[in-house]
Amino acid sequence: MLIGDDPPEHTRLRKMLTGEFAVRRIERLRPRIEAIVAEHLDAMADMPKPVDLVGAFALPIPSLVICELLGVLYADRADFQRRASSRLDLSVRDGQPGVVEESMAYMAELVARQRAEPGDDLLG
Repeated sequence: MLIGDDPPEHTRLRKMLTGEFAVRRIERLRPRIEAIVAEHLDAMADMPKPVDLVGAFALPIPSLVICELLGVLYADRADFQRRASSRLDLSVRDGQPGVVEESMAYMAELVARQRAEPGDDLLG
């Protein structure tokens, strides 16, 4: 799944996805990205101080933008973020047991759903 892959598989997958991150595609997402950022800034304003900037902003924002790109259902986003955070947690030597398998199973389900009902996202 790209993050853990080495060349040449990583290179092949990266080239396949590069166009999806082109300026036009991201420009179309700008209103949604701005809304996600505004929601998190508003939530941070209401949090007890000091606010954990990484946990409250730096980690969830990229994950939620990726959810938008992929067409991840709103109801699935908390689990998507949990799996993404677990996979990237360098403090856990071998990651969280089963999280890679969970991620792969979810992505297979998401691709199947998008094939059945294509949308205007990366997988649709």
